[in-house]
Amino acid sequence: GEKEFDTSFRIVHPNGDVKHIRGTGKVLRNEQGEPVRMIGLNWDVTKEKESAKAIEEYNQLLEKKNQELNEFTYIASHDLQEPINTMNSFSDLLLKQYDEQLDDTAKEYLSYIKGSGVRARQLIADLLDYNRLGRDKELKLLNMDQLVKEVLEDLSAKITESKGDVSVGEMRFVKGYELQLRLIFQNLISNAIKFIPADRTPKILVASKELENHIQYSISDNGIGIEEKHFEKIFAVFRRLHSKTEYSGTGIGLAHCKKIAEMHGGSIWVESEPDKGSTFHFTISKNLS
Repeated sequence: GEKEFDTSFRIVHPNGDVKHIRGTGKVLRNEQGEPVRMIGLNWDVTKEKESAKAIEEYNQLLEKKNQELNEFTYIASHDLQEPINTMNSFSDLLLKQYDEQLDDTAKEYLSYIKGSGVRARQLIADLLDYNRLGRDKELKLLNMDQLVKEVLEDLSAKITESKGDVSVGEMRFVKGYELQLRLIFQNLISNAIKFIPADRTPKILVASKELENHIQYSISDNGIGIEEKHFEKIFAVFRRLHSKTEYSGTGIGLAHCKKIAEMHGGSIWVESEPDKGSTFHFTISKNLS
């Protein structure tokens, strides 16, 4: 034949062991084009075959788990939210229709019920958002100056209310997923506004710099700061350092940020001291495709 020899086959040893072999060879021809000899090589690819099979089985398992997760998402978005909505609605009705018949203690209890229902609904919504991260995404070159500007416009009410001062350095272009990167900046800047002592106004700096294989973005603040022992804990789902009465939220925002950074081939970390502010850094790979 005209093609070079390239095939795979099995051999069975006398003891019953089966080995997978890859064989390739090149035909050498004389001046008349007639084949005179072949130079070739056989090598054992049994481990590669076994690894490929294990990966295929793992992918099938992963696909099954993803399907189960999607089913959970459906349940969470419908079946779980319905009784919570009903509880909230009847709490409102009780307060509205029986206002004069209820004493202050009963009203306080109903208020607790309503507050718990609202928080439960928000927890479910946050879980659904966390599960949806990374789906239906489009990778494109982003003008990060424009993206951060739009995020600040969306947060303008919070910034004005807190009398905050936000400075933005030069933002480098990056290839990424626009919705997810918008969310990570929104979360980090919102936290910088939220976690501030009562006697202090927020001062926030947004900056970027180029590394060898990544672009690094940083959000610095003058807020309450974080103890070093909590640096890893804060990026876990639903891990809070403060009570709900001190600072609102469900404790999933930084977990979102961690997932987004990893989705972009990067990482996220914090540098901080208590009462001296924090700087959150995250990186985006230059080689996303």
